[in-house]
Order: sequence, then C-alpha cells, then structure tokens
Amino acid sequence: MKKALFSLLTLCILLFSCTRNNEHNKDLTENRKSYSNDTMRINTILRNLKDDPSVSNDSLIKSLNEAGELSRRSGYENGMANVLFQLGNIAYYKNTYSSALNKFSEALKIAETIGDKELQSCCIERIGSVHLATDDSHLALQLYYKSLAISEGIGDSNGIAKVYNILGFYKGQSEQYDTGVAYLKKAVALNEKLNNKLNKLENLGNLAYLYQTHGKVNEAKKIYSYVIPELKSSKEMVNLPVIYYNLASLHQELNQIDSSYYYLRTAAKVAEQTGDTALLSTIYGNTGELKIKDRQLDSARIYLAKSIEYSKLTDDVETQLQAISFLIRVDTLTGNTSDAIKRYNQSLILQDSVYQRKIRHSKESTELQYQNDKKSTLIELQGLALHSAKKERYLYIGLLLVSASVIGLITLILVLQRRNHRKDKVLYSNRLLLNEMEIDRFQKTEEINKLKIEKIEEELKVKERELTSIAIGIEQKNELLNLNSTKLKDLTGHRNEPVSGVTLNKLISSIKLQSANFDESDLFNQRFSMIHQGFFPNLKNIHPELTKTELKFCAYLKVNLSGSQIANILNVTQEAIRKTRYRIRKKMNLPSESSLEDYISRF
Repeated sequence: MKKALFSLLTLCILLFSCTRNNEHNKDLTENRKSYSNDTMRINTILRNLKDDPSVSNDSLIKSLNEAGELSRRSGYENGMANVLFQLGNIAYYKNTYSSALNKFSEALKIAETIGDKELQSCCIERIGSVHLATDDSHLALQLYYKSLAISEGIGDSNGIAKVYNILGFYKGQSEQYDTGVAYLKKAVALNEKLNNKLNKLENLGNLAYLYQTHGKVNEAKKIYSYVIPELKSSKEMVNLPVIYYNLASLHQELNQIDSSYYYLRTAAKVAEQTGDTALLSTIYGNTGELKIKDRQLDSARIYLAKSIEYSKLTDDVETQLQAISFLIRVDTLTGNTSDAIKRYNQSLILQDSVYQRKIRHSKESTELQYQNDKKSTLIELQGLALHSAKKERYLYIGLLLVSASVIGLITLILVLQRRNHRKDKVLYSNRLLLNEMEIDRFQKTEEINKLKIEKIEEELKVKERELTSIAIGIEQKNELLNLNSTKLKDLTGHRNEPVSGVTLNKLISSIKLQSANFDESDLFNQRFSMIHQGFFPNLKNIHPELTKTELKFCAYLKVNLSGSQIANILNVTQEAIRKTRYRIRKKMNLPSESSLEDYISRF
C-alpha cells in the first residue's frame, strides 16, 4: 500500500513538473514571437522613414517615438540606437544643437556597445557636424576623419561618400577650393556607383555652390539645371529649396534681380511646404535686402519682419541680428530714428546672447566630452582589472623592457642629436662660405658691369664727337663751296674777256648741288641713326607733323650745333634757320620760356 501511494505521489510530481515546463516554454515562445514582431515593426518604421523623404517632421517624430517605445520595451538596442540617431538628425536640422548632441552621443554609446561600426561612423560624423555648426571646426574636422577611417575600415561606401560630401563643402568654404572640389567629385562617383540618387544630387548641389562662390557661373548653372528637375521628380523637398536659394544668390551676383526674386519666391514656397523655418528666415532676410536695394522699403520691412519671426522659432540669433540691421537701415532711410535706436539696442542684447550661447555650447560640449572620456576610462579600468591577475607576471618584464628601450632610445636620440648638431654646424659654415663667395661674385659682376657701362659711355662720347666732326666738316665744305660760288659770281660780273655766262651758271649750279647732296651728309645721317637709334622714331611718334627737313634740323640740334653751323650745312640763310625753328616750336606746342634744344635733348 505504501509503495502504491509513493508511486502515485511521484507520478503527480512528474505531471506537475511537465505542466510547468510546458507553461514556461509557452511563455518563452510568446516572448520570442513578441520580440520578433516588435523588431520587425521597428525596422519597418525606420526603413519607411528612410525611403520616404517627403514625411513631415510631426509624422516623423510620432513614428520615431513609437519605434523608440517598442525598442525600449523589447530591449532592442539596435533599434533604439537608430531611433536616437534619427531624433538627433531632427534636432540638428532644427538648429537645436544641444539636444542633437545628446541624442547622437547616446546613439554612439549604444552602437559601441553592440559593435555597430556603421552606426558609429554615422554618429561621429553627425557629432562633427554639430561642432562645426557651433564654431568648433578643429574638433569637427578630427571627428570627420575619425568617421571616415571607420567607414573605410568596414568598406561602407555610403558612409565614406557622406564624409566626402561634408569635407568637400568644408574645404571649399575654408579657402581649399581644389581639395573641396576633389572630395565632392569623389562623393558623386561613389553615390553614382551605389545608385544613391538623392545623395548624388546633394553632392552635385554642393559642388555647384562651390563653383558659384568661386566665379564659375556657367558650371554652376549647368549643374543646377540638372539637379532641380531630378529633385522634383524624386519629390525630395529638403534640398530643393536650398538649390533654389543658391540659384537666387547666383542671379543676384549677376545683377539679374527679377530672376533672383523668382527663385527666392520658389524657394520660400517649397520651404513653407516642408516647414523649413530655418531656411525661410534666411530667404525672407535676403528678399528684404533686395527690396531695400530696389527702394521698396515697405515690402522690405514686411519680409524682414518675417525673417525675424522665423529665426525666433529656430532660435537663430545670427539671422535675427542680420534682419534687425537691415530694419535699422530701413528706419534710417525713412527717417524713423526712434525705431532705429530701439532696434539697435535690441541688436546689442541679441549679440550678447549669441556670445553667451557660444559659451554655453562650448561648456556643454566640453562636459559631454568629459563624461564620454570618463565612461571610456572606467570601462578600460574594469577590463584591466579583469586581466590584471593573468598579466601581472608579464608587467614587470614589460616595464623592464620598456625602460631599457626608453633608455636606449634616449641615448640614441642624444647621439643623433649631437651628430646632427655637428652636421648643422658644418652646413652653417659652408653656407656662410657660399654666401661670402656669392657676395664676392656679385661685387665682381657689379664692377664688370660698371666698367662695361663706362666703356659704352666712352664709346658713345667718341661717336658723338665723331658725329660732330662730320657735321662741322660738312659745314666747312659747304662754306667753302659757297665762297667759291660767290667768287664765280664776281668773276662773271667783272671780267673784260668774254666768258660764257651759261657755262659759269651751270658751274655754280653744280657746286650748289654738290653742296646739298654731299655724301658726307648721308654719312652723318647713318652715324646719327646708329648712335641715337630711337631718336627719329620717338620724335616722329610724338610729333608726326614734322617734315624730313625739320627732323634733320632737330638732329643737328641734338649734337649741339649752332644756328650758323646748321645754316652752312643746309646751305640756307640765318633767316631761314629762324623760320624753321619757329615752325618746329609751333608744331611741338612749346611755350616761349622753354628751350627747343633742352626739349630735343630728352629724346
């Protein structure tokens, strides 16, 4: 009987145990099914948001909150990290950088925990963009390159293209135009290879803007004309108003005001549809500036008021300040001094808030970086504590090896430094010697050039004296010929013997002709042109109305011949010389107090 009772009790226990196991397995199955459904729902939400660029911000936030709640409930860390990343993007595009930085940092922490390298790269790239927007370009650049290294390490072409796009735009804006263009072209090529049309269009838009800011208007227009229809067909409304705004700025630079107004209106219309208040504040501010230039002050006031209103919504103080400065200009132009003073005081308050905000952003960024570093340090310390027992024996050996290596390295550095010092000393001595030799060579070259110049000047003086001698020789010969001519005339008039008058007159004419065309006159002209090569062309160029005879007269004055000498050479009277001088002075428009010889000596 006891055995039967014991057997019955054992059977009941086994049946109860099997029932509990079945219930437990059923619970596990239900939990797994629920987890699978939640993760599927989360991934569907994230994929839909990624594939549909036209989703409004309100719908986007609502869907992300749903996905975040599902991720938290199911413990789906990958989903939570992606939700935080998307929420950070929304905060970033709304210019709420502190919130964006917190979201990206949380997402990065989870991505590092689960080992999602791709998401790590995206988070670091976004954190870099936040620091760039808050004027910490040095840290931003470090983060961009860190993100690029991670993307290259895992072969994430999409991540590489994103960083190339940002680096290209940043480099182009920081006076590294060629580098920026190269990065953007690489991004375009990668997105084209990935068949990522929207990212490619964004890259092309940034490339066109770089072309535009560096004066390559035709290239920029060509890209804009391609990008705009593609964005319209893709229903991508985020980058489209930015492209319209850039195109408006381009037409404004070309002074095509009507076209600029058209593209500003189009950009505002699209931005209003997407609720991009940050861009709307900039568009309305630019429109107000154009209205001021067109003297449409009332319209300018309306647009600038809108710019201030939208910039307040996004807490964009810099755009507010710009719009207020334009309103001060409008008030000044309309004579509204009291409003101008009020707006000026308002701008001073805003400028102070901008400074305080920069300090706050810098402080928050520093604190967040400190917390991240602190957490990383704690994790590293815990890891070291876990492995310290196994590695303790090797630590001392390692320390000894490191110490020996450091000592050897320091010794080597000192030896090399001393050797380099000696070499530098020898090089310095050689350089001094070379410099002295170069100075000596330069001095000798200068002396040689000086001697050459003196030689040329001496030769020039000799040739001028030779030229003067030729001129005087011509003068003496002409004077002798004139004397002979006079004697022949007297002979013709007083001789008792019959003398053929015709014969004597021919003889006189021949003497005069020889005196006028004497070969030495040609010799004078040749020598003069050789010595003063540019005299006749320069004088003729400035005074084209001078005749050949007057030019020759000026040449005689150039070699310091007197009027009587020139009269004998040209075989004319002193009166003719005086008239020639008068004609030349008149053609040169010389005042009476100016010397003709001094003026000609300048040529």
